[in-house]
Amino acid sequence: MPTVSRRAEKGPGHPELPERPDEGSGRGLPPGRRPFRWAVGLALALLLPACAPKTAIQSAGTDQEITREILWEYRKHPALSDVRVSCSNNVVRLEGRVPDRPAHELALRIAHERCRSAQVEDRLGVRPR
Repeated sequence: MPTVSRRAEKGPGHPELPERPDEGSGRGLPPGRRPFRWAVGLALALLLPACAPKTAIQSAGTDQEITREILWEYRKHPALSDVRVSCSNNVVRLEGRVPDRPAHELALRIAHERCRSAQVEDRLGVRPR
């Protein structure tokens, strides 16, 4: 089977095709490899900043988000209305009182589910209202 050049397929003087396959790239890479390297470079540029250490402001924002998420869940349960939640340096502190043991377990379970791998300090007292 005779080999037909790319230029011959489109016709002579076609403006979209370079004279040689690697002309214009400067690297001599096969055409299928150029998009791959570009995609890897883009992925690294976007993902590496996420691996950087957090600033104090970012940490405080995360602590506030954790506190807000836990309190939002506690609002759905009247038995947890006397529980105070604070979060500092990725440590969640639960203070206050709950009416019974199941409410205490519920408060801890919600805090552990929402804490994003933070520590949970349990300072809750179980006392009926």
